[in-house]
Amino acid sequence: MNSFICFIAAAVLAVQASENTCDKTKADEMVELTKSVFRQQPLIEPTATVHNTSHDPQNKRFTIAQMLNLAMGNLEFSYKFKKAKAAVTCSIGRENTTVVILQLQEANCKRSKGHSTTTFRRSAVINAVDVLTPIEQKCRFKEAKTIDCVWSGGSSSLLPFTYGFWCVETKGDVIDYPNPKDICSEWRYKETTAYRLPVPEKYRPWEVDMLAYQPPHCSFHPRFGAQCTKFSVDELKDLKGSSSPELRHKDGRTGIRGPGFYRRLGKNDFMQYLILRKSESGDKQVLVERAAVKAGYLLLPESPPGTMPFLNVLGDEVKKEEMNSKCCSCSRQLPPELLQKAQELYGGDMWDGRNTDDAWLNFHSYVITDEKLLAKIKYGADSAFTWLSINETTAKYLKGIVESTFPSEMAKQLTKPTGSLTEKLGLLKRLDVVKTTIRITNCVASFYPLVPMGLPVKEFLGILSLAVFYF
Repeated sequence: MNSFICFIAAAVLAVQASENTCDKTKADEMVELTKSVFRQQPLIEPTATVHNTSHDPQNKRFTIAQMLNLAMGNLEFSYKFKKAKAAVTCSIGRENTTVVILQLQEANCKRSKGHSTTTFRRSAVINAVDVLTPIEQKCRFKEAKTIDCVWSGGSSSLLPFTYGFWCVETKGDVIDYPNPKDICSEWRYKETTAYRLPVPEKYRPWEVDMLAYQPPHCSFHPRFGAQCTKFSVDELKDLKGSSSPELRHKDGRTGIRGPGFYRRLGKNDFMQYLILRKSESGDKQVLVERAAVKAGYLLLPESPPGTMPFLNVLGDEVKKEEMNSKCCSCSRQLPPELLQKAQELYGGDMWDGRNTDDAWLNFHSYVITDEKLLAKIKYGADSAFTWLSINETTAKYLKGIVESTFPSEMAKQLTKPTGSLTEKLGLLKRLDVVKTTIRITNCVASFYPLVPMGLPVKEFLGILSLAVFYF
């Protein structure tokens, strides 16, 4: 059992690797493969308007300068806007959010006649210059320190607001940002009008200092889903920093904070079930979510933790029997009687598109093979789940998942039929699947350090588990 737990964990927790150790073509293929498993698109996609960076998009220069001065009031030197690397407005209905990526550079500034003291005060981002074009001649650039900043915001009832921002001293590093036309779709935080501001890999660890880090803050609302806060300039003065260390995501800064789409800060438990059986005619069947099948995808059943959600997945007959027996508790933990029928494949933190700095998914994957229990799992036409017979087309798709993920010889052995779960687990250990999976995920991480932000990782691992155990 431990070998498969490590196998899944390795696929989730990628370690940064050198680009020399893997092939970019393979990394590209893995990213597209993961994306293709479950493309759940929002009903309304944001429209991107890419701005000419020689101009000030939507008159944001003064607002951004004010906010950065509040955020970086302890700078030792004056900084001047050097250039904008990207500026794009993302529109969803009547909601417009502008994302600006800009570079500041240390400057020698002299107070000229007619300018206020605050305009050229030491240790500041100079307010009097254009965000995008350095037109102020009284401040000369120095060949010294540079700062990259990412900001998002807009105007509500003609009043400027910001969702959030961050700034880092680059120290000569070149930060790779996405194409401006892709920012709206790649950085959007699920079904909100706010945009995740991904932090470069080097600055993600909490112990690494950033000059400013106030990413968008989103909270869950029972009726409206996640809502993200629009901060005015005055509200930034009293804005608190990041949450306490015990509530920080151990993988570091995610570019968004608050509960987000989760109900609580910290760890949010969730369960996924791989339930396989043979039909009376001998076909292999897997339990899947009905809505996903209608849309053309395979999605394994998922639920919050606890006895009742688990029984809901197993159907009315099993639930009625269990509730009438001694197993009638509504506890968050599965009782021993049910645990004996469900083997845990993986339990631990996992990346998910809903994750924030201080709220994340704690994922538990189970496989159920108890024959007596499987025989009782039945569903009506109005159920959220259904049995899917794995026909020749589906089997070919699952085989392709294994062949696309692992080297050819390993994939060949993994797709050979085995007689039991125990045999399959032994095979995974003999083939050293853990090390192979680490190497593959390292490869993806080396070329795409930010790519997990938008990938349906748990959905992909669910199908990968099905593919491995089907054969």
